[in-house]
Amino acid sequence: MASTARRQPSTTSLSKYARAHSPDFADHSYDFCNAFWGLGDVGVDVLFARLRGAIRTTEELRNFWKERASIEDQYAKRLASLAKITLGRDEIGDLRNSLDTLRLETDKQSSYHAKLAQQIKDDLEGGSNIFLNKQMQHKRQVQAPIEKEFKIKQQQEAHVQRARDKYESDCVKINSYTAQSTLIQGRDLEKVQQKLRNAQQTVAANERDFAQFARELQDTTTKWEVHWKEFCDRCQDLEEERLEFMKDHMWGYANAISTVCVADDEVGPHNEQ
Repeated sequence: MASTARRQPSTTSLSKYARAHSPDFADHSYDFCNAFWGLGDVGVDVLFARLRGAIRTTEELRNFWKERASIEDQYAKRLASLAKITLGRDEIGDLRNSLDTLRLETDKQSSYHAKLAQQIKDDLEGGSNIFLNKQMQHKRQVQAPIEKEFKIKQQQEAHVQRARDKYESDCVKINSYTAQSTLIQGRDLEKVQQKLRNAQQTVAANERDFAQFARELQDTTTKWEVHWKEFCDRCQDLEEERLEFMKDHMWGYANAISTVCVADDEVGPHNEQ
């Protein structure tokens, strides 16, 4: 028996963050601007992953419509060719009429499927291309600046951490040298006191750097929080629009297929009698 391959979850899927019980999304605490934060800005990576996944889904759906339209177009062409073949050249009467009707109805089916192919291409594939362009424009004009701003914030956080480490290291050295100076004498004491003076000079500079970097980071973080909230709001608008867009397209596709199925049924063999 052939083994069944299990599809691996996408790296951009949010399934691992799903809650056991679906939340009430009328609760504004689940708005994007309230949800995508977290320690270490973990929400940033989650939202960026969601946006990448959303673009990929639109691309996949567009490719699906393109392939479906191609299938319908090829099917319509083959039906049209089939409708042109000779049937019953040696027959007369009702049987001849039935065979002629078979060819005519096959030609009608070809027409229905050709229209369906064009409808999928124009409305579904074309609409997906339009929305995909909108997503790409959002990525270039809205997401790219916030990604740049986030990178700057991360760099400043690294500067603050390094400055803090240097300052704390100097403080540890000063405490160590101070403690040693009470226990030794002579030339050893002079060496330790020189190290203590050097550390005291260094700690002052490192303390100034630490304070400066911390102030710069505070200013950047304040601006970031405002811009990130605005970005989350825009992402939520885009995602809500995308979900409605996809539902509308799939409903449109279902209706189009249903219409062709009804048309095919109407020209079926039971209507040729």
